Amino acid sequence: MMAKRGIRTKILVYFSAAMALVLIMVAVAFGLAGRQYSINEAKRQLEDAYVTISSRNGMGMGRGMRSMEYSMMIRQGNVLSDVDAIIVDKDLDIVQENTLTDRSARIVAEAAKDSGVLLEESETTRVSTSDGAYFVKSAKLSDTADEYLLMYISITKFQGITDRFQGILRLVILFALAITVAFVLFLSKGIVEPIYKLQGLSRRIGNGDFTHEDFNFSEKELADLNVSLNEASAKLSDYNEAQKTFFQNVSHELKTPLTSIEGYAEGIKYGVFTPEEASDVIVAESEKLNRLVEDILFLSKMESRGEGHQEMTRSFLDDIVMESIDRTATFFRKSGRELSINVLEKGMKADVVTEEILRALDNILNNAARYSKSKVQVSLTKEGAFGAIRIRDDGDGISEKDLPHIFERFYKGRSGSHGIGLSIATTAVEKHGGTIEAGNTGNGAVFTVKLPLV
Repeated sequence: MMAKRGIRTKILVYFSAAMALVLIMVAVAFGLAGRQYSINEAKRQLEDAYVTISSRNGMGMGRGMRSMEYSMMIRQGNVLSDVDAIIVDKDLDIVQENTLTDRSARIVAEAAKDSGVLLEESETTRVSTSDGAYFVKSAKLSDTADEYLLMYISITKFQGITDRFQGILRLVILFALAITVAFVLFLSKGIVEPIYKLQGLSRRIGNGDFTHEDFNFSEKELADLNVSLNEASAKLSDYNEAQKTFFQNVSHELKTPLTSIEGYAEGIKYGVFTPEEASDVIVAESEKLNRLVEDILFLSKMESRGEGHQEMTRSFLDDIVMESIDRTATFFRKSGRELSINVLEKGMKADVVTEEILRALDNILNNAARYSKSKVQVSLTKEGAFGAIRIRDDGDGISEKDLPHIFERFYKGRSGSHGIGLSIATTAVEKHGGTIEAGNTGNGAVFTVKLPLV
């Protein structure tokens, strides 16, 4: 498996590559511009020399020094000019050399002859020699004699200056890259170190250490991530404590019926109880144990987000309420309680996992039947964007002591069963984006379940 590169390495590579690319592009652009400048400047000087010679031609300078005189005349017109000149005939043979530049003059004249330079046209022409490239241009000296002044200038000389500048630029680029690498290393250190700290915090959270830790980062994104990790740590800490409490309560709730069953079974074994006396208790405790296990499994399934998670379907709330009433009707008949329903708004739809909402309503209805004196009333109304299901009983109501805790897992009020039924109802309703509330009416308790409509 290929090793993954760290953020610091990536920043260094990408930033340095980008910087190098920019500097290389600058160097290439400078080189191209420099070469073009060399060509343009050589042509300009050659053209200026031509203008100078053309304006002063025919002044009758001494024949032995005319080539040199012309070169000096050109420099008098432009002291920075690099143009030299020789006198040639129509066949580009040197008539009079420039004693200052004898060698280069001969080389240029031969190259001009080889390149077929037309003296009569006075065009600026590029020729190549063993000393490099030159621009040449001719000017006729006399109308009576076939003599021409061949002016020339070295392009290579100009390009050499440009090349020296490029050499300096390369050194500057290397220096700039070195500074860039040092800067990126310094910058990336400030980015990576906070990430290492957050990584350490996440590892501690993963290992079960939920201690709050604030690094006081100045960067907003890192500070927000630090806050998010601390919030996640707090939630995991609460969840961990809740799980511990849950397992403790489950162990206790399972132990009670099992102890009872074991006691009566031993009573039968040693003749303390007759089978008839013990069987009713064993059956009742077994049913209680079975209901507890079913509720725990259902709650666990409902809270899981993985395998077995059910999709929501669009259902009529009045159908769900009626089905729950049908499911709990037997319990009401056995307990001698009256159950009535009043649907004030029909046709309300909600996206629900039907079995979860049915289990929530079943638990509330069974709870109401257990605490009522004679009757339980169910109503279904529309309240804004919610469908409201109210379940009222005519019992003694919920005590002020129990009211804040009745939806807590394994909390058992007066005559409570195993303290998980209303917890299932709360989890199911809130999972669907709804709310569940409990209160007293003065003539009993009332539970209100609200589910968002579609």
